[in-house]
Amino acid sequence: MALATVFERLDQWVTTENKSASIEGFRLLPKSIFMVVGQAALLDANVQFNVTATVDVDVLHNAKHEVVAKLSELLVADGFELDPLSNEIWMPSETRFIEIFKGEWVTATRAETEFIIVSKALKAPEKNRVLIRSYIATRPPTSFFELCEKYNVDLNAVIEG
Repeated sequence: MALATVFERLDQWVTTENKSASIEGFRLLPKSIFMVVGQAALLDANVQFNVTATVDVDVLHNAKHEVVAKLSELLVADGFELDPLSNEIWMPSETRFIEIFKGEWVTATRAETEFIIVSKALKAPEKNRVLIRSYIATRPPTSFFELCEKYNVDLNAVIEG
């Protein structure tokens, strides 16, 4: 999955739309920030543990409807789908993001792995048990275990099922 390419195309589209709007005297689309979370972020990061492929892309954003609709269209063209329930995803408040694309109008980031795994362990442990086990086998940083403790994630219960 090359999310950076999708966001680059989105930035090009917004640039074109804003040039037309400027010429015609319409309001420009504002700059948008997209934060990719969930499986798609893990796939994009090329992590060193097993991640099940997904077509769903979970994105938190501040974008206008037209821009989100275009992102959805671009994802579909690449065989993916923008998850309409992305706004329901919980991420730790201290989640760090890595920039994957920065254009004139669009900036895209993805959540760092340990924060995604904590989210999955807290909110959907049964569904993500194999993923969480695989991640723990990589000997994650101490900060992962500290986050689990902070958010009351019982890793033993998650792992053992």
